[in-house]
Amino acid sequence: MKFIIESPKYGRHEVLIDDEDAAGVLRHRWHVAVNNRRRAIYAGTHINNKCVTLQQYLTTYRQTDHINGNGLDCRRCNMRESTRAQNMQNRGSQKNNTSGYKGVIFLKATKKWMAQIWKDGVKEYLGVYDLKEHAAIAYNNAARRLHGEYAVLNEVLICK
Repeated sequence: MKFIIESPKYGRHEVLIDDEDAAGVLRHRWHVAVNNRRRAIYAGTHINNKCVTLQQYLTTYRQTDHINGNGLDCRRCNMRESTRAQNMQNRGSQKNNTSGYKGVIFLKATKKWMAQIWKDGVKEYLGVYDLKEHAAIAYNNAARRLHGEYAVLNEVLICK
C-alpha cells in the first residue's frame, strides 16, 4: 500500500507499507523526517510526545536497515534488524563525495584515485589507481568480502 506525505519544506513523498499495517499506521499523522548529513528521508510521527519513525512504529528492532536504501519503503520485506555498523555499511556515498563512487577519493598530490573502506571502525587501504573506476572496483571487491549482504556497491561502467 502507498500513502503520501506532503511537506511544505521537503515536498511530496510516497511511503510504502504492507496492507496489513495500514489500519494502524493511518491512525497517525505522519510527517517527513530528514537526516541531512546522511541524505536520508523517513516518515515520522509523535506518540506520547516522542518522535517515532515509521520503522520504529512497525518493528521492535533497536536498529532498522532498509535493504534498498529507501527510508520511506517500510514494507517488512525491505526492513531487517541490523547493528549500527551494518546499517552504516548499507548506505550510499556521502553528500560531499566528488568522485561519484563510494570509498574513492582523489589525491591531489599524485593526481590519482585512492580506494578505502571501513570495517568495525578501522580503515582499510585498498590501493591507488590511475582511473577512479578501477578504485571503485577495488572498493566493491572489499565491500563484498567485508560487508556481505549489507554491502552497497558502486555501479561501474568502464568504456574502452
